[in-house]
Amino acid sequence: MEFDARSISSSQRDELGKLIAKRSNSFEKNTIYRASLAAGPIADWLKAMIMYSEVLEKIKPLETQKNKLQKRLNDAMNRLDECRVQLNELDGKVVELKNNF
Repeated sequence: MEFDARSISSSQRDELGKLIAKRSNSFEKNTIYRASLAAGPIADWLKAMIMYSEVLEKIKPLETQKNKLQKRLNDAMNRLDECRVQLNELDGKVVELKNNF
């Protein structure tokens, strides 16, 4: 099973936070594990996903900037390769012209 924490909206995260705060006793580790061994890890996972989605939201502008910079770098590298090819062609023409002169 895969879950993308990016799919958690800030409003959903706020609602979950309110629910957890409202029923904080129900989300205490000892209470959960005492009620159900299966519910304990699920509650831990839920809390972790909420925290992770907060982190993802905070770094989203940085990811966007990184992606733009990566694209610019790729474009520059492609242009550099094109320039190297042109330089090699020009070097070949210079050698040919020197030989013919």
